Amino acid sequence: MSLEDLSYVYLNKGNNHNIPILCYGPVSELRKAFIFGAEDYLRDPWGMEELEIRVMKIVRFDRLSLMGHNWRIVSPYLQGATAEVELNTKEERILRCLISHQGEPVSREQLRAYAWQKEVLDLKSRSLDMHISNLRRKLSESCGQSFSSKEIILTRKPDGYMIPSQLLAF
Repeated sequence: MSLEDLSYVYLNKGNNHNIPILCYGPVSELRKAFIFGAEDYLRDPWGMEELEIRVMKIVRFDRLSLMGHNWRIVSPYLQGATAEVELNTKEERILRCLISHQGEPVSREQLRAYAWQKEVLDLKSRSLDMHISNLRRKLSESCGQSFSSKEIILTRKPDGYMIPSQLLAF
C-alpha cells in the first residue's frame, strides 16, 4: 500500500471515525497503516479466511429484530426498548458472528474460531452447543416466549447455525 493510498484513506475518513479501515500489504507498511488510522492490517500473503475473521472483528454487526422489537448489542448487553439481556463474551461473539452472516449458515468451526479466537478448544467439547443453548434461552425469554428458542437460532445440519434473515435488522 503506497503512502498516497494511506493519505487518501486518512483524508477521506475525515471526522467519521465509525468507518473501519483494514489495510493490507508488506510488513514494512504496517506502522504507516496504523498511523493513518487503520483498525487492522493484513500482512502479505493473506487468505480469505483470515480476511473474513478480521473483517468480522472490526465491523460491528450488532442489530437484531425479534417480534417487532429492535435489539442492539452494547457490550456486554443485548439492549431493546424495554429490556436488557446480559451476554457473556462468548455469547456476544457468537451472536455477532451469526448476525454478520446475514441469514446464511455459519459452520461450527467458524463460530469456534470467532468466539474463542486464540483460545484452544477441544473439538469434542460441547461448549459451543451450551453457549448456543443459553443464547436461545435468553433471546426467547426476552421476547416473552413469543418465539420458540429454536426459531431464533436455527440448527442447519451439517452446515452449522444461523439466524433467519427476517430476524436481522440493518
